[in-house]
Amino acid sequence: MSGDKNLYSLIGRNLSEDGFDVVIPNYSLYPTKKVDTMVEQIEQVIEEIKKTNLFSKDQKNRKKLMYIVGHSAGAHLSALTLINSHLKESKDESSDYRVAGFIG
Repeated sequence: MSGDKNLYSLIGRNLSEDGFDVVIPNYSLYPTKKVDTMVEQIEQVIEEIKKTNLFSKDQKNRKKLMYIVGHSAGAHLSALTLINSHLKESKDESSDYRVAGFIG
């Protein structure tokens, strides 16, 4: 099954060993679900990360930077999610998180 998070566990483990906090979500696949649903699922993951305080502020109490990374369809969905979120929301200055970069 393409898109399964287990395929990327080695990358996540390596990033974690280098000091990064890592979340690798699954999402529904086409044709079971449409792209809009997949984007909503990725948005929900990002919002859950923010709500649960999974990532704390850094050692100097600065806002934690979030990097969104995806491969193949995951990169496409990540880009669509970031664009969609930017178009829907105004900047939330009170948030402890901000997206600092995208790799796809």
